[in-house]
Amino acid sequence: AEANHLLEEVLRKEEDDVAANTALGELQEYTGRYLKATAYYSHALAHCEHETMKEELRQSITRIAPDAAMENAIYYLRRADYDRAREALMKAKAESKRYDADYYLGVVYQNTGNFAAAEQAFRTALDEGGNLEDIYNGLVYALNAQNKVEEAITAASEGLEAHPDALRLLFNRAVLYVDQGERKKAQEDIDEILSYDDLSDELFNEVMRLREQLSAQ
Repeated sequence: AEANHLLEEVLRKEEDDVAANTALGELQEYTGRYLKATAYYSHALAHCEHETMKEELRQSITRIAPDAAMENAIYYLRRADYDRAREALMKAKAESKRYDADYYLGVVYQNTGNFAAAEQAFRTALDEGGNLEDIYNGLVYALNAQNKVEEAITAASEGLEAHPDALRLLFNRAVLYVDQGERKKAQEDIDEILSYDDLSDELFNEVMRLREQLSAQ
């Protein structure tokens, strides 16, 4: 924070200072603010006169381009601007093979009702090494939305093998079992969830409603 303050003081006196802009770019990069880092590097490049330094700045901009694209995509995703989010994610995919770009593409497709594309994106994210609970949950949702219930159960079970304590995934599988009339399996999942002492109020209430639904069948 102090370094950032001092460097900004330099820029208030001389906004085109190459060294200060470069240093601020490095600082923003190290703290995960890739869009700001790109802006500082670009400003430094525009006013740099030394070819060696110019090349280093170009390399820095290229190096963080996928991260900047991801940051941009998540910004648009949070604003529910799915078209721009998709554009940024495709840019990130083109510049670097990374599972999180496919995961967020899955979220975009899911939120726009394109469940077949969402399924493919989530599967690609898993194939690329993104072994995360959220990816499995997204895949389960996308499959169920296409009435691929058995595949959804399989995906949930695979996710639980990798993440045995993934309670949301366990709950989603229980819901699928209830819908399929698999009472015993559903009850086992419900009992497993209720064995945890640290359930959120939201999840506890959902589980209790599902248990009542199962009892009424």
